[in-house]
Amino acid sequence: MQITHISAKQIIVKSNLPDADFVINPYIGCYFACRYCYACFMARFQGYDSNEWGEHICVKKNSKELLEHQLTNSEKYIGKTLLIGSVTDPYQPIESKEKITHSLLQVLVHNNPFKRVEILTKSPLILNDLELLKEIDNVTVGITVTASVNKENEIKKIENRAPNNTSRIYTIKKLIDEGVDTYSFVGPIIPFDSETESEMNNIFGLLSDIGIKRVFVEFLNISGSIKGRLINFIDPKFLHNNTLKEFNQNLIESIKQSLKQHKLALRTGDIIEHI
Repeated sequence: MQITHISAKQIIVKSNLPDADFVINPYIGCYFACRYCYACFMARFQGYDSNEWGEHICVKKNSKELLEHQLTNSEKYIGKTLLIGSVTDPYQPIESKEKITHSLLQVLVHNNPFKRVEILTKSPLILNDLELLKEIDNVTVGITVTASVNKENEIKKIENRAPNNTSRIYTIKKLIDEGVDTYSFVGPIIPFDSETESEMNNIFGLLSDIGIKRVFVEFLNISGSIKGRLINFIDPKFLHNNTLKEFNQNLIESIKQSLKQHKLALRTGDIIEHI
């Protein structure tokens, strides 16, 4: 793992995402290096190939100062939404040492013009900032859950560095118990086997049991460099649009029924597809 420290030019960046007006990414690169990660395209901005995604991390060492400076023009952010972690995990292991995300939250506790501040992560390290999160009234945390705890061995092939789903479920429950507004990002849905329908029902049932009310559900994206990164990790037939689309369509109605059964709302109003 190569780690470099850089001075960024800005930290709040305008977003093209449908549910975020602005984004903050405290790091470039992500140690978790999940094979399906759409953010692998960011490797080229570091001068590397997408297959090297996860081998190089840039720390934006001046993030706190940049945030303080950009928020002096707070009027432009009033009523807007901010997502922390759109192309990196803000709580990947290096955060334990660098505490860049921690420093950003410290700023937002005292100066937060946003309508909503959202953090997306796979990591239980976010619990280290639990007290700060509780001081930010409009913060929402999304925890990614890719599979139920019964499928750890299979998903590990694709997420070999990410925290396991058992720890993510624990993190969700802890956040909810402490009064932090929390949803679960369920995805991408990996086409492993014919038992996926019951598997998804198990995931939604477990999330409902620990107090989740809203979920973001997304199918697998095989565009760009992602397809090449998934070769040898899932059945090759699913790396073709027609086959993957058929898989999605066969599953989508049962997912909606499962969400209804477990009284879970879709955060974006629909399931996200990429075909």
